[in-house]
Amino acid sequence: MAGALREEYAVEKGNLQKLLTGARMTEFCYGEIFSLFFEQDFCGKRLPLALRIDAPCWFGEKEEWMAKAEAFGKGDEKAESGDCLLACELTRLRYHNLIDVEKVDFQEDHMEITFLGENVLSMPYEAESDYEWYLEEVSSKNEPERMAIGCCGGELFQNHFRWEKNRMDQEDL
Repeated sequence: MAGALREEYAVEKGNLQKLLTGARMTEFCYGEIFSLFFEQDFCGKRLPLALRIDAPCWFGEKEEWMAKAEAFGKGDEKAESGDCLLACELTRLRYHNLIDVEKVDFQEDHMEITFLGENVLSMPYEAESDYEWYLEEVSSKNEPERMAIGCCGGELFQNHFRWEKNRMDQEDL
């Protein structure tokens, strides 16, 4: 995403940071895509969130991760080795209780979620999928009423919010 720090995405990035920073990953699952489930205290209420990832992501330095994924798989399994390695890393975080999100940063070509212990999960802004990732509120609300912030084709988007003209007011969070 050229110019990932562009001002036109300042609201979406700020809202994503507010929703994820301080959140706790409660579980994750894999079924063609990764889904990481979080809980966040939002104005004194529990806000369940799901981060859906449909892009090749990595922990740590990308080059080291790719080399580790290449060594992790053998034969026909090489195509899935990145997903298997990611599942192992997420399991390690859960096992060692390193599941609190400390910060969310936006780099030139990817977003970084830092968990406890300097465990950094990176997700690209562009990949060969319908969307790269999105964070959504998990609730029984109708879809247009649920919060969602995501990335598709190198662009950030935010759907309908109950706050001030589809934007979160700084004081609300």
